Amino acid sequence: NVATLLNNMATILKSQHKYEEALSLSQRSFQIYQKTFGDDHQYTGRALNNIANLLALQKKSDEALVMFQRALSVLEKSYSNPYHPELATPINNIAQLLCAQGQSEEASLFFRRALEILEKSVGPHHPDVATTSSQLASLLFAQRKFDEALPLYQRSLTIAQQIHQQPDHPDIIALRNVVNALILLQERRRLAAVKQAHSESRVFSTISSLFKRLLRIKNRKTNRTKV
Repeated sequence: NVATLLNNMATILKSQHKYEEALSLSQRSFQIYQKTFGDDHQYTGRALNNIANLLALQKKSDEALVMFQRALSVLEKSYSNPYHPELATPINNIAQLLCAQGQSEEASLFFRRALEILEKSVGPHHPDVATTSSQLASLLFAQRKFDEALPLYQRSLTIAQQIHQQPDHPDIIALRNVVNALILLQERRRLAAVKQAHSESRVFSTISSLFKRLLRIKNRKTNRTKV
């Protein structure tokens, strides 16, 4: 299969960081798939996704985004199941690209959609679920949404522990450090909130006392005037 051979060669060139050459082969592979299987076949969609990846690696973000969206559209048409695991790939790629462009809110929606597809298609304990959970958590952390990020990091940690079963595995250590740091941050924020609440309570009490004292002075003046 010439298209498959071209795609494999493009993969090798990509690993060697020869993105321009890889892109040329990927485009040829896409043309063959498109001509052989049509616009809405899964092979065509995969080829588009490969082209988009290579464009993204060359920092051609706008072109890459268009290609990722085309790939997703083709794959959605080729699969009758809206939760087919392969759909998660272009969706996740779109999310990462939007995140890099600073479109955090939109990226979050795509990460969540990819996560939902993976949960329903490959199960809640799959490594891809851990990866996507961590990606979404990192985005939420950057948005300072720590309460939302923590359970996602914890979920990734749990899956990593089930997969590796070695407490000193680099992935487990990294995730555990992040989880512990977020728990510590939450505790510090809680203590700070309590301290602020106490401080505000003291200020309110002081203002109330001053206000009551002012009222008493006014009342005394009023009584003297009446006499």
